Amino acid sequence: FRDDIKLYAKCVNACAARMLTGKACGNMLNEKVDVAAAKSRVLKLGFVGLTSEWSLSVCLFHAMYGGSCARVEFQNVRPGKEYNSSYDLTKYGLQRYPGGPDDSVYRAAKKVFWRKVEEYAVKPKTCAEQYCPENAVVFTER
Repeated sequence: FRDDIKLYAKCVNACAARMLTGKACGNMLNEKVDVAAAKSRVLKLGFVGLTSEWSLSVCLFHAMYGGSCARVEFQNVRPGKEYNSSYDLTKYGLQRYPGGPDDSVYRAAKKVFWRKVEEYAVKPKTCAEQYCPENAVVFTER
């Protein structure tokens, strides 16, 4: 897959939805996925975080379950060889690549995440002062 990003994108097109419904990630045969079941399972998870909201996700986890926030929880401990915080889809010919089942699973996860953020009053200020005071700098650097 290293040389064919479109083939890789096709393979992992429904990875989250497949795994949430008990299947392996890869989907080279483009098998139908039960998206409704995957979204239903997202609603039942004990915790949903978003990598795009990493610091708030760490804070939310501690707001929900307690414990101290370790500095390492806020660090990228596996950046990879070619780490890039954003990607130019046109560079890979994916700007018009069709979305897949994971898009609606992700939208469901985002709703759960933001609902919990609201429920637990997770904001940079509450994270810095209440939930993760030992790492307040993470929330004041913004």
